[in-house]
Amino acid sequence: MADEIVDYAVEGRAEWNAAMAASATVRVEPDETDPELILVAANCPRCRHDFAHVETLVSYRAISGDDSLRPGIGALLRDAARRAAMTDRSHDVFGSCNCLVPHPGSPEGVTGCGASWSLHVEWGT
Repeated sequence: MADEIVDYAVEGRAEWNAAMAASATVRVEPDETDPELILVAANCPRCRHDFAHVETLVSYRAISGDDSLRPGIGALLRDAARRAAMTDRSHDVFGSCNCLVPHPGSPEGVTGCGASWSLHVEWGT
């Protein structure tokens, strides 16, 4: 099936979740003691093409902080968000194929075959 190009279709299947759990390469960055991102690399369980997914655990954009009124508030909020991400030690990642191979029937500007999956990630255990 690796050479076969499947048509674009938005769908998810339980067996694709199991395939992701069995074969995906998962990293927590920058490390397991101070996680900010989960990086998932795998072959799509539907079209078999390589893809990568980045799951953000901590977003600083909303808490960049305007320190002009209260000096240090931005840094305080960023530190609180990091500590919250560290205490959970697990996260459910929901993603979809974003391979760069064109699939017939895909909407304009959309990459991947449309397959969706979920993956439970634990770290520091």
